[in-house]
Amino acid sequence: MHLHKLIVSTVVALSFTAVAGAACLPSGTSATIQNKLNTGADAILCPSATFTLTATVNFVTANQQIYTEGLPTGATRAKLRIASSAIQTAVSGMNKSGVKLRHVIVDGARPTYGYVRPNALALVSMGGEASGQVVEYCEIYEPRGWTALEIYHGAFSWNGSQWTGGCSGATVQHNYIHHAGDVTIQKWADGISHSCRASTVRNNTVLDATDGGIVVFGAPGSIVEYNTVENVDREALGGILMVDTQFRRTVTIGGIPTTIGDYTGTIVRNNTVIANVLVCPFCFPRMIKVGIGMGPRIWWCAPPGGVNTVYGGQVLNNTLHGNAFGVGMAIDGVANWTATGNFTDGSFYNLLVTSTCGGQNAEKAFVKHSTHSQGTFQPEFVEGQEHHAHPY
Repeated sequence: MHLHKLIVSTVVALSFTAVAGAACLPSGTSATIQNKLNTGADAILCPSATFTLTATVNFVTANQQIYTEGLPTGATRAKLRIASSAIQTAVSGMNKSGVKLRHVIVDGARPTYGYVRPNALALVSMGGEASGQVVEYCEIYEPRGWTALEIYHGAFSWNGSQWTGGCSGATVQHNYIHHAGDVTIQKWADGISHSCRASTVRNNTVLDATDGGIVVFGAPGSIVEYNTVENVDREALGGILMVDTQFRRTVTIGGIPTTIGDYTGTIVRNNTVIANVLVCPFCFPRMIKVGIGMGPRIWWCAPPGGVNTVYGGQVLNNTLHGNAFGVGMAIDGVANWTATGNFTDGSFYNLLVTSTCGGQNAEKAFVKHSTHSQGTFQPEFVEGQEHHAHPY
């Protein structure tokens, strides 16, 4: 054997031995995972293992991973289950760049331990002062707090030409997030709550979230694409929402300096929102109140913080499908905005509820309040003022 081939073969063999010798963690507790992370290593979990969590599992160093050995995508993924009323958050990657949560199941155990209101937290909490985080191929459900998965914006700032600091470059993909909140007892929860700028949220399925399936809090420069949001059993306030953000700066609109919520470069495209009533079709008149909501005035006549306008977003080529929407796409309080190429074959309940902001709700497929909406919009939008009282 030539020397260079011998060297390559030896390196490959050593690498294989190192990987094969890395024992996965069997079933245990939060301490089982945390102790491994505390060494600076990845936490590699055994297939079908279950970890009962009485404390939040925290990533410790940059670029660590928590994942199931062999990277399964089904029921053999390791399960992390909340097992104490003292905690809401199963896993936190806050302020740790490059960390990855992959191929695991996270059970928030809300039916067992109940909701936490106020002071609600996320079931999986990521973001902060960090870049390049990944959450992928996970199943996440029944959060006790306000959202199943949070990608938090962190401490950002505007330097006069761009946003700097905080969270950036996250990837959230191929996750199944379901059963978040319960509208019947007024305890709403999001599926994905995303405010990390220049990030990607793609190919996720969100089923039966009760606040917003995917809520985009500005997250300037982010792409949200090829996701499916569906409600069949729990009623939702919104499918995909772009209504509020802490990314606030001043721009000139119509010659007037205006404080806006910044969605510049944020694109929501090629997503599918489904509102279905499979049984008892008259029990739940609207499974999703607003399919895709744009602008703070769809919820509030006087939005929180006095910011009446969100700015710069694009909503392109999305599809609404099903028999139980209140309104399909609603726009009220946007500027420099684009909403084109969107399609619906869904059904909409024309309840004609009088808006508390004045005017009348037009619960149709595409509704836009022109007085507070500036941009480029597809011709299907009809005039209406789509204010619905937000629950909190």
